[in-house]
Amino acid sequence: MAVNRYGGTVPRTESVHSWWIACLTAACFVYACAKDEAGPAATRETTESQEAPSRERDASTPEPDASANVEDAASSPTCAEPIPAGDLQSQASGPSVFGRIVSGEYGWYDALGDSTCGVEGARICLFETDTCTESDEAGQFVLEGLPEDTDIEISIEKAGFYPALRLAHVQGVPINLSRTRLLAERDRNAALESVGWDADSPHGGLVAVAVTPGEAIGTVSVPQGVKITLMPGELNPYYSRGILEPGGLSSDELDPELETTRTGGWALFADVEPGDYAVRFERDGELCSVLIPGFGFGVDELGHVRVRVRDGFNTASVAALCP
Repeated sequence: MAVNRYGGTVPRTESVHSWWIACLTAACFVYACAKDEAGPAATRETTESQEAPSRERDASTPEPDASANVEDAASSPTCAEPIPAGDLQSQASGPSVFGRIVSGEYGWYDALGDSTCGVEGARICLFETDTCTESDEAGQFVLEGLPEDTDIEISIEKAGFYPALRLAHVQGVPINLSRTRLLAERDRNAALESVGWDADSPHGGLVAVAVTPGEAIGTVSVPQGVKITLMPGELNPYYSRGILEPGGLSSDELDPELETTRTGGWALFADVEPGDYAVRFERDGELCSVLIPGFGFGVDELGHVRVRVRDGFNTASVAALCP
């Protein structure tokens, strides 16, 4: 069934409040890429409840080119508007997922929300089945008819884009996958090559982000100092440089010297052999093990987020809440 709307919240669980999940829309992004250089141009749609992460600018971080931002904004076409929050979830029932596919042409991760248009016509399926739908002109979708009480993989594919996976443990109510961000291949390749990875590897990849409650009720931020490890093998990622300025986009630059996240930063694992893994999020010696529905298969007995990587796909939006 192809119901294409946007909004809503995820179901409440014992370990995380639904309003935290609603705020996670700014922390959802995908390590995936456009194979064509052409893509939807950008506009900004901010999330009202999102707290803008901030940190002092490094001396090595260049000042943004304000004139370039004005030129980009002037030349950007109007994106199709998503429907108001809550309406998309009202279109879903039973074991299902819903969310939005957006273009990552102007950034891998946006701290405040959408910076680009939705991707129309992406095919969203229960992995390797005919249970599918397509995103609408705003990139929104609902996928119903899913098996209940099961770990599922949701594939996201479109000609010209690299395939992505979203992971969720489906229950009897709809799950909000929020945003899945697709990136231009040239940007992905440049980032991988900058740290010596083979962009043509057939293996999969994984992006993970840690979030923490913000200062205001109902907000979250993306904190510094979180160590993220992929197990078994204790594989360590490269971390992004984080937020360039308060309210700005996260830097796409990967810094080989970083051993933990910076404010607004995320972790990238690439060239990962297919299989089942666990992701450990640790901050200040404390394990971040709060379950976030739709951002992994849940946690194992040790509190690590369970994930799956497949050849030719990038496992996206793996997250944990660090109280």
